[in-house]
Amino acid sequence: DPIPLEPRVREVVEAMLSEGDGWGADELRAQLATAQQFALGEDEPVTFEVQPDAPRTLVSDYEFPVVGRGTVDGREVIVRLVIEDGILTLLECADDEWKAHLLPDDLRFGVENPATASEERDDD
Repeated sequence: DPIPLEPRVREVVEAMLSEGDGWGADELRAQLATAQQFALGEDEPVTFEVQPDAPRTLVSDYEFPVVGRGTVDGREVIVRLVIEDGILTLLECADDEWKAHLLPDDLRFGVENPATASEERDDD
């Protein structure tokens, strides 16, 4: 069963959306307002549950182009927001080997080329 969003999850997604106006950020903010998450383990991405009547983004499947970069246990990690069918789906935090991690405290946000990010992911 879904649970309320953890404060750190909400904070990270809000920061990512504030760095990237456009790319469906308004619709994603509306979804985030009532979104819940499924309980997560240390090695799992955050999975969202969005209200069925929430507005959807115009593009249905993509990675939001703003990513977070930080470190966990001395390893660089990248935090990505995944949208599927126009709704918030996953918040991933993984290292360069795609091993999942908890959200780091030292995140820095920036825009990445979404096509490049998707290509890198598909090469695994």
